[in-house]
Amino acid sequence: MSSSERRRDPRALLPTAITYRLLNIPDDLWRSATVGNLSAGGMRLRTAQTLQLGTRVELEVVLPDRAEPYHIRGEVVWVKASLKGVHEYGLSFIEATPERQFDIDQLVQFLMRRRVPRWPV
Repeated sequence: MSSSERRRDPRALLPTAITYRLLNIPDDLWRSATVGNLSAGGMRLRTAQTLQLGTRVELEVVLPDRAEPYHIRGEVVWVKASLKGVHEYGLSFIEATPERQFDIDQLVQFLMRRRVPRWPV
């Protein structure tokens, strides 16, 4: 199955810095990462930290149009290691409330209307 066949939702570029922490470690420190793209079901995350498949994280995303950051949980569903010390991860959103999912859906639709280029396949 090709990557485009696995994808259910369109992806929009959202090159922004975020913070995240591991959910399986109590009082884990927040770490920096970069979002590559965003869909209704997940995102591509870039970070120097090594994460394993199945790792669950809490994400904090600050957007210019909102006073409060978005908090959402995700699970690593694919891993792409890099020789330059930066790793890419596919995260699937988990435990999203209907209100939070609505916010994500609206953000993706807004980005797609702005004709933000899609992430290369």
